[in-house]
Amino acid sequence: MGVPTVVDLEIWKDGAEEPELVRADQRDMAAFERKFSIGTARALGEATMIFQRYIGWCALRRLGRTEVPFEVWEENVISVEEPDEEAPQETVDPTIPAP
Repeated sequence: MGVPTVVDLEIWKDGAEEPELVRADQRDMAAFERKFSIGTARALGEATMIFQRYIGWCALRRLGRTEVPFEVWEENVISVEEPDEEAPQETVDPTIPAP
């Protein structure tokens, strides 16, 4: 099929020195599909920016790492992107809330 089942994301917030790392999965992608009435495969080709932002927020909310509505959360987010594959990555357990 070619559609990812998990996506690791770096979320850069205004004023932050480091990104917040989160792993979005099919639960978050399904929430995107329900809200925007667009499939994940199509979103990856046509709406990548909003797709990454929304599934990042969904994952953070699911993990208890944010409680604010998407529109409020998004105001302080500079970018959401997949980590650079060449950079060494810290292993993140998506089931454990950030400190």
